[in-house]
Amino acid sequence: MAKRKLVLIGLLSLGSTAVAAIVGTLVLLKVNPHSSYLPASQLAKPAEIERITAKSVRTDRSFSPDTVAKGLTAKAFESGGQKFIAYRFNFPQKTCGKAGCLYVVANNAGLLKPLQLFELPDNGELFEAIAKPGCFKVLQPLNGKVEDYEICHPN
Repeated sequence: MAKRKLVLIGLLSLGSTAVAAIVGTLVLLKVNPHSSYLPASQLAKPAEIERITAKSVRTDRSFSPDTVAKGLTAKAFESGGQKFIAYRFNFPQKTCGKAGCLYVVANNAGLLKPLQLFELPDNGELFEAIAKPGCFKVLQPLNGKVEDYEICHPN
């Protein structure tokens, strides 16, 4: 089987720090599937899935955007009076590395927030609702504890 390569484009947003992440060769991580995530096609139209895939990942010829879209899972949640969909790229060998795994959160206005996130030790929920308009919290393991980080979409 030919070796496939996927390059990620994303932003790691933690508090007020934004670090651009372009990941080439990725380190393999074991990722446990989240039972609360559904195939993205159950929550979004094909054009939206194509847009998210095109803006979030670059693929080589042997690993097509269609293949990525078929493995995409999603979870809808509400926070700060706004609806969000968190898209999880289910390719541990390709979309996970030292900076975590790729998630893209879209708000109801279509704005995208790419995030590289680590799975929680108990496989708990990564996203938490808060009252602040247009915002949500991301839970991440850090130094043996779980920290929360506020993520806001611009208005």
